[in-house]
Amino acid sequence: MRPLRLFATALVALGTLLAGTTTATAATSRPAPPLSHTSRTGQAGQVGQVGQVGQVGTHPTRTPAPTVRPFGITSNIGAGYQVTGPGQSITEARASWVQPFVDCTSGGAAQLWVGLDGVASNDPGVEQVGTQVDCNGGNGHYYGFYSLDGTKVAFGSVIPEDNMAASIALIPYTNSQYQVVLSDYTQNWTQTYTVTAAGAQDASAEVMVSGGGTALANFGYNGFTGVALNNSAPSAADSAVTLNNPAGGSAEPTALSANTNFGVSYYSIADVTGQQITAVQAGIPRNQVVYNWTPNGSGYTGQSILRNTSPSLVILPDGGWEEAIMTAYKTLVIIGSDYTYNTGFPLAGGSSPSLAVAADGTLEVAFEASTGHLLTYTPASGGHDTQLQMAGSSTPSIAALANGGFEIAYVTNTGQLGLTGPSGNSVTSGYVRGGTNPSIAAETSNGYLYAFQGTDSTLYEGGSSSAPTPEPTYHLAAGTSPSVAWLSGGPEVAYEASNGQINWLGVYSSTSGPASVGSSSPSVTAYAGGIQIAYQSTNFHLAIYNPVSSFNTLLGMAGTGTSPSSAI
Repeated sequence: MRPLRLFATALVALGTLLAGTTTATAATSRPAPPLSHTSRTGQAGQVGQVGQVGQVGTHPTRTPAPTVRPFGITSNIGAGYQVTGPGQSITEARASWVQPFVDCTSGGAAQLWVGLDGVASNDPGVEQVGTQVDCNGGNGHYYGFYSLDGTKVAFGSVIPEDNMAASIALIPYTNSQYQVVLSDYTQNWTQTYTVTAAGAQDASAEVMVSGGGTALANFGYNGFTGVALNNSAPSAADSAVTLNNPAGGSAEPTALSANTNFGVSYYSIADVTGQQITAVQAGIPRNQVVYNWTPNGSGYTGQSILRNTSPSLVILPDGGWEEAIMTAYKTLVIIGSDYTYNTGFPLAGGSSPSLAVAADGTLEVAFEASTGHLLTYTPASGGHDTQLQMAGSSTPSIAALANGGFEIAYVTNTGQLGLTGPSGNSVTSGYVRGGTNPSIAAETSNGYLYAFQGTDSTLYEGGSSSAPTPEPTYHLAAGTSPSVAWLSGGPEVAYEASNGQINWLGVYSSTSGPASVGSSSPSVTAYAGGIQIAYQSTNFHLAIYNPVSSFNTLLGMAGTGTSPSSAI
């Protein structure tokens, strides 16, 4: 397994912020994919489909920024991966990505592209196809482009969060003729061109982010998936290139994930290998974007999040990270080191997704769909409608069991705690207080335990071998939910008490913890040395508690109604 390589950037100033609401037009411009356990057209990694340009819409102005894991050599051409060879031997490049939001406060441009040539000293130019964002007056203009022999052709309209795929390939038995393809699977259009590049050398292939001849704009973090360089996935033998843009701005690629995907992060970043991560909805003036905090700093993930919702974060067995969010378009997006994809599934307003990872690296997301049903999603098999009806605007909790499979705790439409997993569906006798949600964690023996706030504000606990049982002396603040984790010695539950303090119960216990803001729930994580609790302090900052120390990260969180998600 590769070591955990997560990186943080210095904070950047933001300009125009996301609007507090999403229009019906924007929300409905992204059709929901079919519900099935089969692969779906347009999944990340598919490229080269030929078709007509469809209807494309206007785009809102948004703001993102960075997080992630670098290594590589320095170049002026771009940040990403490249493979080189003798002339006329490199003939193809392709990749997919989710178009990130670009912070245009400081101007510049950001190109995300695949291409041939331009790296070797004897290459006269580069043949490229991808997306570009030009900043003007603090706003970004998003579009597709291809470029060859120094001439750029712009086409189409791209919106942040669109699933994009690009490819360029030498047409066999031709003299420097290429097929360039750009697909926007979210807006359902593909544009294909046959072009001639008189100066082509076919000496290198690249998948990169660059500034397009001007200062690099702050694109945050971009995850490339389905990458192929000369018909092969990138490997450790290929060059990871760090951009040192002479026009301004820099970017660095991450290490390759277990599935040979990688990301590129804006600006300078510091290695925090082996450390924990906490994801939050950032506070003013960074509302409606996701920030990842680590002990060495923090930075944007490059995607939006709907106001008053929360991200869900896991660390992967291969050392990478993933998180699930409900975007400002109310669709489910997963983003991270191994997968980055806009699923297109609409979530119920007021709910948040929950993400878990199994020991073999399988990811599964549980969420309340706009239909009110409990849905699950995995990158490998797509979405599945369980047909289980949830309470409106509620959030499920999912855990990966020790012997395989996932168990989900949720609030039924009758207000009771429901469970679904390998053993089937059940509804318990416990009733969950309105506006709160359950938490579930796996035990080492393949069992599970859960906690929730009852209708009498009392903390309830139960598990795979026990019914919900009240803890009569422990009362939770209205609108908050407990968080449960499994330690080697037993369970641990963290919660905000009715007096506004963060308390915890289990292997470690305290009824006099630090004060929280109210209507924001804590996140407890177990590790070899004990527990860690992430919570929102009374000054709206992300704060961290563990048995050794408690400290304020100074990272601002959005106001009440959003909670942190932490992983170690």
